[in-house]
Amino acid sequence: MKSMTHGDMPTREGFDQAWETNEIGSTYRIRNDRRVGSVDFSQDELWDELNRTLVRASKIDNRDEADTLMDFVSCVLWTLGFEWI
Repeated sequence: MKSMTHGDMPTREGFDQAWETNEIGSTYRIRNDRRVGSVDFSQDELWDELNRTLVRASKIDNRDEADTLMDFVSCVLWTLGFEWI
């Protein structure tokens, strides 16, 4: 598990390496998420979605909604071996 400052994304190279290390395959499956529903992300799509979500969270005044977005990113990163501290 690689620890990172809360809210930081890994480098793209680190993300790509984690994708390969965790043997994700061609898609990262998310099911029944209230924000994205059920979707299969390619590696590039997931990287873009995580970054877009962080930007969205930084622009939202509603703290609960921003926390929900940050939780989504945190959970995905956790499955790839990254921990926010």
